[in-house]
Amino acid sequence: MPIQCLATIQFSSLQQLTHFDLDESLVDYIEGVYQFDLAALGPNISLFSDGFPAIMLMPDSSSSSVCQVGKQQVELGSIWLSAGIVKNATWTPNIEHGLLTIVRFYPHAWSSLMGRNAIQNPFVHDLFHYAPTLADDLKKMYLSSTITEGLQETLKNWIKKRMQKHVPRAVQSQVYKKEWCVLAYHSSNQELHPKQIQRQFKKYIGLAPYQYLQLQRFIKAFFLMTSSIEWNLHSIAVQCNYYDANHVVKDFKKYLGYSPRHFFQNKLQQ
Repeated sequence: MPIQCLATIQFSSLQQLTHFDLDESLVDYIEGVYQFDLAALGPNISLFSDGFPAIMLMPDSSSSSVCQVGKQQVELGSIWLSAGIVKNATWTPNIEHGLLTIVRFYPHAWSSLMGRNAIQNPFVHDLFHYAPTLADDLKKMYLSSTITEGLQETLKNWIKKRMQKHVPRAVQSQVYKKEWCVLAYHSSNQELHPKQIQRQFKKYIGLAPYQYLQLQRFIKAFFLMTSSIEWNLHSIAVQCNYYDANHVVKDFKKYLGYSPRHFFQNKLQQ
């Protein structure tokens, strides 16, 4: 999903987000439903993932876009999916205005819904190719006055058909925490042994705890840079628990393909 959106979801208050209250029957499977203004994202948008699959619904059914994932180009329609750890990916939509609707799933719930095909290279897909039945159902949203009208009902019906094994809500809420220092939280929780934390992370998030923390650390660094016109790499490294500023630069190149300075200079020129 667009890294600006992910950083905002992870580190902004709910008051700063356009989000929707979930139906009780969806909270075991969906982390949240959000909307973002495409105009605020720019024409060439870097994608990133914290391991949580996300479905993106464009403002209208005729929307299309292209995603460059490394050397591979992926054609995308009005509804597309990001599932898996996305690196060096740039998304270019054919429209610059309107609201982008994002549905974020819990990794284990998505795997239960989709089975062996839950995560596929290159981790960005047109939903009509990846899950045509779901895409056809979601496309009906464009006939409503707003995309979000009836969205949760459509998702409920689809999940009911697909789900064969229930994911206990208590386990999901224990494992998933928005705070990037999630392991510190669990370390102080006497109810969970470190080995149990590792097993649950791998099972329900799809990542080892240290991998999850690395992704959260980078998202936080990105968020801090976008939140201030003047930022200092050394200060950000300290705030985000990086070893030094060079480590921050290394992660930027690893995940986005550019150094921080080069990345934000390109954004200013767009």
